[in-house]
Amino acid sequence: MRLYSNLNPAVIIALLLSCLTAYSQTPFISQLESLNEGKETKITIADGVIGQDYTIQYRLKNTSSWTDSQVKIKRNTDVTGGTVTGLEINKNYCFRVIQRDSVTKAEILSNEVCSIYFKSTLLSDKAVKLEWSKIDTTGMPIVRIAQMDEDGRTINSVPIWPITDTVFVYLLI
Repeated sequence: MRLYSNLNPAVIIALLLSCLTAYSQTPFISQLESLNEGKETKITIADGVIGQDYTIQYRLKNTSSWTDSQVKIKRNTDVTGGTVTGLEINKNYCFRVIQRDSVTKAEILSNEVCSIYFKSTLLSDKAVKLEWSKIDTTGMPIVRIAQMDEDGRTINSVPIWPITDTVFVYLLI
């Protein structure tokens, strides 16, 4: 079966290449960092189209309605990010970034990454019990516990494996 088109073959090839390029440049949330006791979350993306603006969207974890934040990420380096503020403490949020094409109205969505509920209990002056919600491994499957000094420098760091564990007792040094 043959398909014919009135389009110049060079135009068809250019269209196909632009589709493949757009697919390979879909933004990807590479890091989610909770700040200011959970009132803010820093989103870092990788990939995406250089020069393109992306909007960070968020929702409460057990809801389906997404909200556009006022934060735009302009993809202009290898890794770019932005910080969403005004979040409620002790709430789990999910995040994604979205690109809206003003001409075609098409939307390109990144992966979805959700925050983790976290609780710590001081057991003694040398031990702390850490508990967190189960991690969705479709996003970022690495968990690392770090002990830091007052200046934010890492003193000790321990990877947690398997990532399905949700309780860990950490001995302070």
